[in-house]
Amino acid sequence: MNRDEFYIYRARKKLENSGDNQRVIHLCNKALVIDERNWEAYYLKGRALINVGRYNEAIEELINSLALNEDNINARVYIAKASFLNGDLDNANDVYDSVLNIDDKNFEALNGKALVYFDKKDFVEADKFFKKANDISPISDDEKIKWDFCLNKLKEE
Repeated sequence: MNRDEFYIYRARKKLENSGDNQRVIHLCNKALVIDERNWEAYYLKGRALINVGRYNEAIEELINSLALNEDNINARVYIAKASFLNGDLDNANDVYDSVLNIDDKNFEALNGKALVYFDKKDFVEADKFFKKANDISPISDDEKIKWDFCLNKLKEE
């Protein structure tokens, strides 16, 4: 195993198990010193940056990952999530659309679009995407509460 692969392995495990995001960022930086074209280092670093609320930096790292591995649909999903969390609903929606153009049954993108439309108070579209997401995999309890809110708003109209 190359040293950069070892750092990536450790970063992946830290991200999945402990949530020690600062350590993940550190390990990814070490991997990138060894191989600046390591798409997974950028990807994991971007995810960790989202977790600590550094959304603009996260988007940059995820774009770097995507530039090196354009097949990494998850990088697109996390770019959309970071945009959403950063309050850029239009960009989040556009990026989720780019995911759905590749995989029209991507749960994360469908669910993400539902949340974008919910925040935009477009309850018709939010309902449509919550349903599509839920048909693929059960949505979380928090999202179910939002979906129920949508349905109640639609009944009032």
